[in-house]
Amino acid sequence: MLKMKTIRSKLFLSYGAILLLVCIFFAVSYSVSKNIIQKSAATNSLNSVKIIGQDLNSELTYLFNLRDQIYNDSDVNFYINRLKRETDTLEKHYAYMKLNKILNDFTKNLIQNNKSCEIILYTDSRTTVYYSWDNQGPELTQIQQDIDILFRDERQACTVSRKSYNPSNPEEAYIYFYKSYQNAYNRLLDFYIIIGIPESTLTQYFDPLIQEDSSAALIDEEGTPILSSSPLSPRFINGSEKTQPSSQTSGYEIVEFQGKQYIDIYDTLDSIDWKLTHLMPMKDILKDLNTWTYAIVVSLLILSVCMFLICLYVNQRVARPIRKLDHDMQRVKQGELHLLPPETVSQDEIGRLSLQFYDMVSQIEILNQQMLQKEAQKRNLEIEALQAQINPHFIYNTINSIKMLLRLKRPEQVNSSLTALVDILKNTIARPEEMVTLEQEIKILKSYIYIQQTRYSNFQFSIDLPEELNSCRILRFLIQPFIENSLLHGFQEINDEVRISVAFRRLETEVAPMLEITVADNGIGMDGHTLKKITSAEKKTRGLNGIGVSNVIERVRLNFGEPYSVHFESEIGRGTRVILRLPLILSDPEEGGSKHGGTD
Repeated sequence: MLKMKTIRSKLFLSYGAILLLVCIFFAVSYSVSKNIIQKSAATNSLNSVKIIGQDLNSELTYLFNLRDQIYNDSDVNFYINRLKRETDTLEKHYAYMKLNKILNDFTKNLIQNNKSCEIILYTDSRTTVYYSWDNQGPELTQIQQDIDILFRDERQACTVSRKSYNPSNPEEAYIYFYKSYQNAYNRLLDFYIIIGIPESTLTQYFDPLIQEDSSAALIDEEGTPILSSSPLSPRFINGSEKTQPSSQTSGYEIVEFQGKQYIDIYDTLDSIDWKLTHLMPMKDILKDLNTWTYAIVVSLLILSVCMFLICLYVNQRVARPIRKLDHDMQRVKQGELHLLPPETVSQDEIGRLSLQFYDMVSQIEILNQQMLQKEAQKRNLEIEALQAQINPHFIYNTINSIKMLLRLKRPEQVNSSLTALVDILKNTIARPEEMVTLEQEIKILKSYIYIQQTRYSNFQFSIDLPEELNSCRILRFLIQPFIENSLLHGFQEINDEVRISVAFRRLETEVAPMLEITVADNGIGMDGHTLKKITSAEKKTRGLNGIGVSNVIERVRLNFGEPYSVHFESEIGRGTRVILRLPLILSDPEEGGSKHGGTD
């Protein structure tokens, strides 16, 4: 599974996206091109069909006009009626000869206009009055049968495609247009005019439309094929469904037949409610487009392979070194500095970056070792300095106080003062460990208070330490600087009204249990400026050990960090309270170590 956070995954995704966009582009181009080609081919073919339809319509209009001229000719109507009324044979023969002469003129007109058509005049008395064949009579029986069948439902006109009535050429295919005419006066049937035209005359109009598998046809108003150039068109197969909308006189649509797609173009003739249709196979229209598509598909496959090979190359030359470099950076982030550079490094920017990185890590490791050594040396020097920071002025004042007690002949107080001074000196010089129990810290604190009370006066001092907190461990000399600060700055005069208290309690918080130490006095208090000056002083020059208030705050911050802190509450005339919140570190009496009272 490719992770989207890696360069390799983004690389393959980018190339995949590019390939997908290219595929989409060609797919859209193919679809648009296909529609344009289809529409263009259909439009051009429709224009051709309309032009050919106009020529074909002119051909049929000429025949229908000729038929109407015969009917509307007064001589034709006169001699037909005379034939029907006369009983005299000579008169009938005369009328017959006159009628043939008139219709021969119409036939000659057809010949002069290169129209190879047939004209038949047939009366309702089952008599063929005129036929255009030379020296031979038509198949009267067949004509009678056709008329009986075609006009059985009293239709006035119909069309039939059949073999010629001409006995001299009975195998030639003709399309016959039948029309019955009634007498204008009595509305009785007078005669039938039958016009026949060879199918070859009409199919010659199909030739410009027929190419390879395409075909053309004439379809009547009921959707029945009248004439077709090929049986492949679904419109001319028995049972084929008429698909073009009846409300449209011309247009095109896409149809399917035998699993293949065709474009069917059609146009309606003006002279008769027929449609000229042109059926074009889709494969012929899209032949060039399909060739172009195959070339594009092959090109896309080649492009896909090339892009995959490029991805592999880039992954080998770029992504893999970057992954190795990122992995080693994470190791450095976790504190691991002992790294081995790769055996082979490229000569490009990534290779130079890798060499610089491993060289930097090597330098960091050397500097880290040097820093650790210097920190250890510094720490030892600081411990030695703290042990040596016993203020001579404090010792001088303490010895003077002892000398004064000797003069006053108070040997018990002298002895106690010397014992207290020895305890302070022992814990300051001889005990280098940082952490002490509260019981030990209080013991030193009491020695310090005893000496101060001997020096100044018997001021009031109290300690509130629950028994269960005796074994808690804190940093050495953490409380004494705040009491010393109270004696030096909190009072104008040290007397028996001075009160200093130290209280300890266990504080439960959401993070972990804490040890809260409160140092309070009833002194003159401090304003914000004085408080800032005291807490920001780098080092005090007075006091027992030179460890000032700011020193204590810095020690708490460096050793414990958040959320542990030192907080001051002071107001002029109302004293000062110092609140220390430290981790609750409990001593383990069995193992001699210590543990936090909260969660590790």
